[in-house]
Amino acid sequence: MTDRIEIVIAHLIRHRDPGSVPASAHRAAQVWIQDSIAVALAGRAVPQSQQLLAAVRQWGMAEPINNARVWGTQECFPTLNAALLNAFHIHNQEFDCVHEKAVVHPMAVILASMLSYADSRHEREKISGAQFTAALALAVD
Repeated sequence: MTDRIEIVIAHLIRHRDPGSVPASAHRAAQVWIQDSIAVALAGRAVPQSQQLLAAVRQWGMAEPINNARVWGTQECFPTLNAALLNAFHIHNQEFDCVHEKAVVHPMAVILASMLSYADSRHEREKISGAQFTAALALAVD
């Protein structure tokens, strides 16, 4: 199997059960989550954050069932818009964590998307902490 997509798919299938993901990966994911949310809360203070928030407000709202929260505020937006705002807040000062081997900042997009998805569906779909941290670790992989 030399196709990179096939390698990724095989890796995801191998770890379909959250229990198959090493405990060290779960612990690392927990640290990344805490770090990224803390950085996002600080990122809300950046002046451009208010400009982006004003733009997103103009885009309109979705049905309440499809909304997610912007961290550190009382505001909810359509899931994708909340993910965009939260991702911007994570990354805008470049204090977010780095995947050393890949030299990328994966958590802004991955965590913001995953938490917005989970937030918008929390009434209908229960996702355990083990499922969430396993999925996060696999997404970073």
